[in-house]
Amino acid sequence: MAETGTGARREAGAGAGAGVGAGVVQRHSSGLEYLGLEHAATGALATVFLHGAHVTAWQPKGKDAESVLFTSEAAVYAHDAAIRGGIPVCFPQFAGQGPLGNHGFARKATWTVADASPSAVTLVLTHESDGVPPGTLPFSAEYCVELTDDNALRLAWAVTNGREENTYDQAVHEPLANALVFTDALHTYFAVPDAAQVRVSGLGGVVYVDKTDGMAIKTWPADSDISFAGEVDAAFRRAPLTLAITDAAGETLFDIERTAGFRDVVVWNPGAERAATMADLAPGDAARFICVEAANVEPVVVHPQDTHRAELTLRIGSW
Repeated sequence: MAETGTGARREAGAGAGAGVGAGVVQRHSSGLEYLGLEHAATGALATVFLHGAHVTAWQPKGKDAESVLFTSEAAVYAHDAAIRGGIPVCFPQFAGQGPLGNHGFARKATWTVADASPSAVTLVLTHESDGVPPGTLPFSAEYCVELTDDNALRLAWAVTNGREENTYDQAVHEPLANALVFTDALHTYFAVPDAAQVRVSGLGGVVYVDKTDGMAIKTWPADSDISFAGEVDAAFRRAPLTLAITDAAGETLFDIERTAGFRDVVVWNPGAERAATMADLAPGDAARFICVEAANVEPVVVHPQDTHRAELTLRIGSW
């Protein structure tokens, strides 16, 4: 049964169900399963759905009764839908860059709990999981969501190519034979007071693809922050590993740290006009979030039996 609206969003809020057993799988009114996480020392909370390995809420210490991730009141909670907001997992395809549906199948597939504690969960998706298209070649994706001792949200991502190793002849004559090739992103929706009043700093001088201008390749002006006066959809190649979201006064709202396994960054906000055409965004939602996504928009190549690893760590500032 599909669920939408304020009640469904509240039920999926930060640490939902933590009071009856943090780290224990529970059932949402939509039928989807989730875990509420709680850090014993900091009191930080998070909610993680098995559907899509989707983090729908994160409430760090200092943000009482408030998730710092945006999840729309119009989000749909259903087995055949991607939840609008939080942190969707885009894999094995980012956006429309390939033959699969937008952002691949991982965000609508059913993940399995491999390990769980009150403050962390590790979820696994393979070629045999529910929601993965038949005939998908062997792979295993492991995703760890952790509330850390220093009040951060740490996301560890690993993708293994489960195919047999290449023969000597293949390695010489067909170096990509049996390789796992994918693009990916952790499509984080950051809740902000007003998108028009926030900035993303740290991307000055970086080459990017401007999807709002016919995929034109540009360079963001040096020493200039990204602002959100309208639609923004920019994929920054080989971006710096540390970025910040700041308010109009320059105060830090979020610190964003990636490891080199996420080479690229995508910055996105649909703007009010486009958001009005999206059924799973409520009126005014475009002003309530910006997305800064840890990504690989250029293909990652993983050879048989090898693993690609990446991490994303989020921290709140002083707001």
